[in-house]
Amino acid sequence: WDADAARRFLAEQRDLVERIEKIAALETRSAENLPASYNRFRVTQSGKIASDILLLKAGLAAEARDEPGTLRAISAATNIGAHYQKIESPSFLSATIYILIDLNIKNTALNKLLPALGKDGDLSFWRSAFATTSYTPSDLARMMRGEWNISSDYLAFPLLIADERNRNLSDAEAVARTYSSLFNAWVTMLPTLSLSQIESFSPHAETSQLSSKDRKYVARFQIVSQSWFKGYIRAAVISSQQQAALDLLMLERDGVTLGAADAARITHDPMTGLPFVFDPAKRELLAPPDSARLDVVPLVLPW
Repeated sequence: WDADAARRFLAEQRDLVERIEKIAALETRSAENLPASYNRFRVTQSGKIASDILLLKAGLAAEARDEPGTLRAISAATNIGAHYQKIESPSFLSATIYILIDLNIKNTALNKLLPALGKDGDLSFWRSAFATTSYTPSDLARMMRGEWNISSDYLAFPLLIADERNRNLSDAEAVARTYSSLFNAWVTMLPTLSLSQIESFSPHAETSQLSSKDRKYVARFQIVSQSWFKGYIRAAVISSQQQAALDLLMLERDGVTLGAADAARITHDPMTGLPFVFDPAKRELLAPPDSARLDVVPLVLPW
């Protein structure tokens, strides 16, 4: 962090910053009627950069003890993330960017902005801001539905047609139907599962009618999905851990002398349903063991 470099950058890129702030102020968003030239891979990267630029403004405002300016910048950065989450067809790609933006905002708030603002900061705002995002099986089902719509159109079906033409596939239509049946199983079943069940959930696709070459398409996608699901569950745990940290700060502001038992009174780990583990001596909040194995590191309170 270099405050002078941040100021120079924001001054030099004034026009860019203004455009980002206009986009961040939009209250609606849509993935419909995109132009033929639209490149969703490049645009997703732009959103992460836009959010990071708004966090530069938030950091400078916090160092100046300008809480209204900090909150405006954080609200704008959060809405950039919402543009990827609250569209009609969120995909794995858009959800990945939304998760990166969301967790980075919360991490920056806890590690830099709140310490700079001090203990008199508006914790109720921060808690509400943190709660605007969710990581649920139903949210994941919605992403799977969007992923099928987008990946089938952009990638899967064109590749299947090309590979059948080149004799690398025996029956592209049969593969497409099997591929789609897997998505249907995910979209149907995910809302009925808990986060812990999702990690091991792997719907079966009937592939006996497919050639060995054709089966590889189905198997490859199943591997990718399970890896992504694990990352999604990890993000859900970290997001709740960050929310729980704010819960503790609010208890403390209300006059509670924090102890280990207070972890039972705040946001729980969404994977196990258990309380997070609070170490009052180190002021650290840890995930329960079964969630900690997902590489969820201890979170130290801002003060």
